[in-house]
Amino acid sequence: MRRIHENGAQNFHFLAQNSDYPNQTRPWLADEKRRLYGRYTILMEELRVEDPKSFFNYLRMEPAMFDELVQRVGPRIEKLNTNMRKALPPGLN
Repeated sequence: MRRIHENGAQNFHFLAQNSDYPNQTRPWLADEKRRLYGRYTILMEELRVEDPKSFFNYLRMEPAMFDELVQRVGPRIEKLNTNMRKALPPGLN
């Protein structure tokens, strides 16, 4: 068990030394790209337009019901923007 822990620590040290961003955290995806090319956005648009049955299977509701739910609950669950990034709107419509 100790050997596994030592190997993990060595791997972490190696990755930290050979990082593209030394002594920095990875930058956030730009806000406009995040809204256009984020995985959630792509998935939801694809399911809604191309495959309504999969949309229903994924969310257990029709697209119209999802839109109504977002409209009713959205203002209550909406997050605030921070200095680091803008908050994503509920439902990403």
